[in-house]
Amino acid sequence: MRSRFMSFPVAFRSVHPNSERLFAVSWHDKRYMNIHRLALTGALFTATLFGQTASETKDSKVFDPNAIDRSADPCTDFYQYSCGTWLKNNPIPSDQASWGRFSELNERNRVILRDILETATAAKTRDANTQKIGDYYSSCLDEKTIEAKGLSTLKTEFARIDAMKSSQDMAEVLAYLHQLGVNVLFNISSGQDFKDSTAVIGNADQGGLGLPEKDFYFAMTNELLQREKSISRTLRVY
Repeated sequence: MRSRFMSFPVAFRSVHPNSERLFAVSWHDKRYMNIHRLALTGALFTATLFGQTASETKDSKVFDPNAIDRSADPCTDFYQYSCGTWLKNNPIPSDQASWGRFSELNERNRVILRDILETATAAKTRDANTQKIGDYYSSCLDEKTIEAKGLSTLKTEFARIDAMKSSQDMAEVLAYLHQLGVNVLFNISSGQDFKDSTAVIGNADQGGLGLPEKDFYFAMTNELLQREKSISRTLRVY
C-alpha cells in the first residue's frame, strides 16, 4: 500500500479508497500515536521538498498557508480544507511507499545533517569535536576498508561474550554492552510520567533479543493468515 499522509490534523492518504477512514479508526495504535505526537513540531513544515536542491530544502518555510484548500468548507470537510492543496501539489514520489509532512521533515533534517558532516570532513582547520565528526563520517564512507576488515574488529567483543560462564559474567557483559549503546535485553531512557505530566522520569523497556525466526517472514502461519483476513474485512467495512 502506497500512502500519502499529513498528521495535523490526523489524516492518511493512500491508493486504497477507504484508507483515510481506516486510519481514523486505528490511529490510537502506538505507531500512529508516535506520528501524532510528532505532528506538533513537524506537520507544518512546507510542502514539496522532493526534487528540491539541498539549499532549497534547508531554507523551506516553517509554515505555509498555501497548503490550505480555501475552496473547501472547513465546517463540512476540515481535512480537505487544511490539507487539500498540499495533497494536490505533492504526489507520492516514485521511490517512496508513502509521503507526508514527516517525510519532508526527515528529508530536511537529512540534508542539514549531511551538510554538517561534509563541512566537518572538508574543513582544513578543525577543533577536536569537528575532527571527530569528520573522521567518523569519513570512516563510515570508506566501504573498501570496511569490507576488507570484515568482522575482525568485533572479534574482541565476540570473545567477551563467548567467555561468559555464569550469571555474574553475564551481568558484567550486559553492563559493558550498554555502555557501548547496545540495548541488550532491556533499555533505559527518559520519558513523560504517565501519572504526572509535569515530570520526566526514567523508563525501562525490553530491548529485544534479535531477529525472529526465518518462518516469521516466510511461513504463512494460521495466525498470520487470520490477521490478513481481519485486515481485509476492516478495509471492506470502512
